[in-house]
Amino acid sequence: MSGPPGSGKTTFLQRCASRFAEHNLRLGGVIAPTGANGRRELQLLRGPVPQVLPFQMNDSGPGDGSGQGTSKMCEEGAIQEGCVRIGNFEFNESSFAAARNELERCRTAGQLQGAEQPDGHISWVIIDEVGPLELHRKQGLEPAVGELLRSANAGAVGAPQSRFIIVVRPSLRDKLVSTFLNDQVDSVDIEDASGVGMSGFFPFGAEARAAAIVDISTDQLASDADADALISRLVHLPPLL
Repeated sequence: MSGPPGSGKTTFLQRCASRFAEHNLRLGGVIAPTGANGRRELQLLRGPVPQVLPFQMNDSGPGDGSGQGTSKMCEEGAIQEGCVRIGNFEFNESSFAAARNELERCRTAGQLQGAEQPDGHISWVIIDEVGPLELHRKQGLEPAVGELLRSANAGAVGAPQSRFIIVVRPSLRDKLVSTFLNDQVDSVDIEDASGVGMSGFFPFGAEARAAAIVDISTDQLASDADADALISRLVHLPPLL
């Protein structure tokens, strides 16, 4: 899923999470909405109520990527322990660590049985977002996000397979696919497999169907009715066996 800043990506993800929970679809992953103080917070989607963690550590506005902002946790110049700088923004590394643990939980939950699987099968994993920090610097949600997506691409996260909604910049979409979903893929009509009537890709091999890729832009979600219609289709998708 992609769209410019402020176009409603995270709001859509929150609506998805709410509707999925209403239909008893178990969730996993992370969402990074703006909190009451105007800074991004991190929400871990485990259990009926998200676990909220502090995330954005400064009030710097978007910059040119030079990373010159400062905060109480991160002083100007060298990046101190406990802080990750992305452009002019600074983020709490301990929250990134918690997010990585959450993605590792999503990767292994379907492989466990009985008492070892207290959370049950995870139907949907939401990742907000995979960006330059992960794809270029191998930090942030890495290596957990890569391990999770590669496992899903190989059909190795258990059965039924989890589905994913991943936020990524349009300019990084192909980089994400080539980095984490680098098995040979072929274009197919997803309506043949799931009945949802979207164009996309399946890696060769039935076990890898969980890695089907469908591009969604916020331009397609111009109204609440458009968003609700898409969410309803997602809610009623059949299990990926």
